[in-house]
Order: sequence, then structure tokens, then C-alpha cells
Amino acid sequence: MSILILSTAAASLFGSGITVSSAAEMAISIEPAYGPLAKYLVGIGLFGAGLSSSITAPLATAYALSEFGGFQRTGRLFRGIALGVLAIGTLIALLGVRPVEVILFAQIANGLILPVIAAFLLIAMNRKRLLGSHVNSWLANMLGIGVVAITFGLGLRLILRALNVWA
Repeated sequence: MSILILSTAAASLFGSGITVSSAAEMAISIEPAYGPLAKYLVGIGLFGAGLSSSITAPLATAYALSEFGGFQRTGRLFRGIALGVLAIGTLIALLGVRPVEVILFAQIANGLILPVIAAFLLIAMNRKRLLGSHVNSWLANMLGIGVVAITFGLGLRLILRALNVWA
């Protein structure tokens, strides 16, 4: 699926005049490269992406919240969180929310979270009490500041593109 999305992005970037807002349009945009198989490849790719996400997203959320909340990974709360995320995803699908809108929301969320996580990691890597002699050197900190600046720029760009402010 990632290769198909990259192919679609490349086709739209290099002057094909194609805009993509649905899976059918994605299939049309890659037909020159994949021919009549394009619609099947997009369908198989979306099915695989959906299946893998429906398995990993609930578990990843439950693991993250168990770490944050300090509760057991085998208990009822853990399973309840995983099933809750799965139920929310199912409800969104049943309500007919367009996947493009969900993806745009995810892009905005990633654009907001990415620089925060990068800054948090930079701060954590300088905690002597936590890491002892393994804290960042001055060079690692300068490179880390560069990474935070780049992630801030990429995050801002991602948000602006999702809001159609920047093409």
C-alpha cells in the first residue's frame, strides 16, 4: 500500500493534474504504471492496511495506556481498552465517515505530536539522574535541536497541507 501511495503522490506532484480524494481516484492515478490491475492492487493494499491497523492500533493503544497508567497488560482493563479502540473504529466505519477525513485528522494529530515527542526525547536524553554518564554530548544536543526544528517544520507543513493551506 505504501508503494501505491508513493506512486500516486509522485504522479500528482509531477504534473499529471490528478488529485486524489478516494481509493478509486488512487487506482486511476496509478493505472499508467499498473494497468487494469491498479484497482485490484489498491483494493488489496487497503484491505491489508485496514486489517493490520485493526489488529495493531487497539493493542498499541492498550500497551501505551498500560505503561502510562501503570496497570497490568493482561488484565481486564487492558483488554477493555483494546476492545474499546476496536469498537470506536468499527463505529466510525459504520457511521460512514469518509476515510479521507479520518486520515486528514490523523495527519493533523501527527503534525502536532511529532515535534512534542522529539522535544521530549531531547529533554529525556539530558537527564543525568535517569541516564547517568550516558546523557547526550553537546554535539548530540546540537543535532537533537536540529531534529526538533525539522520535526516542527515538517509537522507544521503536514498540518497546513491537511488543511489545504499549503499545497
